[in-house]
Amino acid sequence: MNQQLQETWDAFLREWPIERLRKMTLHEYSAAGEGNSFTAWIESRLDQMGSIWGGSSFKFGIYSRRDKTAKAGSRGASYTQEYAWYTKYGASPEEAFEKVRTLVVQVADAAARGDYSAINAVDLGEAYKWKIAFHYQDRKNPGVVALFTRQRLQAWLKGRVSPIPEQTSEMHRAILQLEKGKDLLTLSREVWEASPAVEIEKKAEIEAAEEEAEAGVPQDLPLNLILYGPPGTGKTFETAKLAVRICDGVLPGSREALMARYRELRHLRRVRFVTFHPSFSYEEFVEGIRPSTEGGAVRYDVRPGVFKQVATYARELWERSGERPATVDLKGRKLFKMSLGDSTRSDEAWIYDDCLEHGYVCHNFAVGTDFSGRESLAAVREAYKAAHPDAKDTDYPIAAVHYIKNELRNGDLVLVSDGNTRFRAIGEVVGPYQYQPREEGYPHRRPVRWLWTSAESLPVDTVFGKRLSQMSIYLMDQGAVKWPALAELLSPKASGGQAPNCVLVIDEINRANLAKTLGELITLLEPSKRMGQWDEQETELPYSGERFGVPPNLFVVGTMNTADRSIALMDTALRRRFSFREVVPRPELLPDDLDGIDLRALLKAMNARIEALFDRDHVLGHSYLMDVSTPEDLIRRFESQIIPLLQEYFFEDWRRIQQVFGDVEQPPEHQIIQQIDRTVDGSLGRERKARFQVNPALTPAAIKKIYG
Repeated sequence: MNQQLQETWDAFLREWPIERLRKMTLHEYSAAGEGNSFTAWIESRLDQMGSIWGGSSFKFGIYSRRDKTAKAGSRGASYTQEYAWYTKYGASPEEAFEKVRTLVVQVADAAARGDYSAINAVDLGEAYKWKIAFHYQDRKNPGVVALFTRQRLQAWLKGRVSPIPEQTSEMHRAILQLEKGKDLLTLSREVWEASPAVEIEKKAEIEAAEEEAEAGVPQDLPLNLILYGPPGTGKTFETAKLAVRICDGVLPGSREALMARYRELRHLRRVRFVTFHPSFSYEEFVEGIRPSTEGGAVRYDVRPGVFKQVATYARELWERSGERPATVDLKGRKLFKMSLGDSTRSDEAWIYDDCLEHGYVCHNFAVGTDFSGRESLAAVREAYKAAHPDAKDTDYPIAAVHYIKNELRNGDLVLVSDGNTRFRAIGEVVGPYQYQPREEGYPHRRPVRWLWTSAESLPVDTVFGKRLSQMSIYLMDQGAVKWPALAELLSPKASGGQAPNCVLVIDEINRANLAKTLGELITLLEPSKRMGQWDEQETELPYSGERFGVPPNLFVVGTMNTADRSIALMDTALRRRFSFREVVPRPELLPDDLDGIDLRALLKAMNARIEALFDRDHVLGHSYLMDVSTPEDLIRRFESQIIPLLQEYFFEDWRRIQQVFGDVEQPPEHQIIQQIDRTVDGSLGRERKARFQVNPALTPAAIKKIYG
């Protein structure tokens, strides 16, 4: 892995030599949504060599704002529509950047010449400047380890040196002296893992305030990103981490909490997941015609695909971000279910639409009777039976009228159903019962303020733990209501006045015919052509005829298995519109002692041979050796996953698989792949092809010898 990280480091220095730093422009330094800016490299693309990801983007001194809403300067911060910066650096973005660029060059120059003490006094964010210094130092004679906060440096040095040096440069020097001769990246990982996470001091009040106001998504995280790498490197899990970070701005502290939050976001439609396959089509991804039945007749409807669904919801959040209340207090509220017509019947679609437009809910029971002044169930029953002499006390219209007339109170919430498993709106009751007879019916009303509506309904289990009943109106089981999820649906988490972000995860993105699947959307995905941007573009969709654009708060994250198809073979149009981030095997995540077997060394040895025999796109990811608790588990993992994968890689060339396992010239009991026979065909006078088998008595010693 260190070799791959070194290659990334080399690529950075080729892209950003010190001479380029002296001449770089503000756009080259920070450009929201673009992955090649200097700050994008430092924060995102080099994050496996010491991370400074997250927190306030003011750490860069000046940065490109993703949120373009007007914002007044305060407490040492200045804003334009495009940029935010520390006022101390200048009165305008151009003046501030000139100062920041000078400071960045000072840090890089000092690191390159080994004058690390000069960096202590440079007035840039602490972690940021030492991250820059790390990457511009002489790797053969280093002076900085990949640990960039004073608190973690002090935590590691505590008990190892006394007194702990005051200057940050001297703390780095002390660590390197104590661990002299160790590989820099290996040492940096060890120091990071051994230093406890500590509360990071807030450098100034401005940074604490702006973290809440402007943080959320790392400013340089691209809108369109593909994670690529060999199988088993955890790309799909990385998409979950990215999705949560994009939506929330922070990551939970544990894997379990992370995945729980990821599932919540998927339920809330903030995150969508789809897996591409060879037969995946434009009609499934964007929109297409699907048959349905109504009254026994077949009809053909235009149905939205997964991309149109997530883009539509993201657009709704984006367009309403300025009008949506900051929070909706649910304390003391009740949630009622209500039907507004039959959503499967086209002749009743007007009811829901009219309710949304004019702000009310209604039902069609007991038409012709005004229940004004009937303040109890008994009074409602009396009025109903007066109009219907044959009625029974238990007739449902009595209960339905009582609910809308007396049970619903101002401030209560109404969930509008879409069948028994989905819902399509939530409103707050804001007025008393009204009787408004009309020719179409539905005379019994309550005024509501719509808190949430959407062009696409949601599964009811997003906010409720039970299936909905057929009854048109009733009080839902309050204990089964998922109140936190309901609160977030009504007020999606966002920061700095930005629209809440949404994420579409496309797993195995290279397995579909991308040009055919994406169609004209490949252009609309470009950051500059998103809605509200300077080159905003829309297209007319072929089936519905609707005008369609991609909002700026929709992130697309794909995964690509390089063992399936080389990244070099991808459509050029796609490559131009996506940023790419490699996900490599991480042996350091594996235990180094499983009953005497070093899984880290095992993975490294196999991958070195696979890369030599085949290529780096087909190495094994660390997940193939994760969650292995015993040598017997490891043997089963080899038999069920690793050996079959290598058979596929090498087209059952068993001799090459033997080379991967180091079986050549080993005694049979230490071989994983054994040669059964090699006989001479007398009739043809030539040697018959050798046959091979997996060792039926595979032992831990046979596996251990791979790296031994």
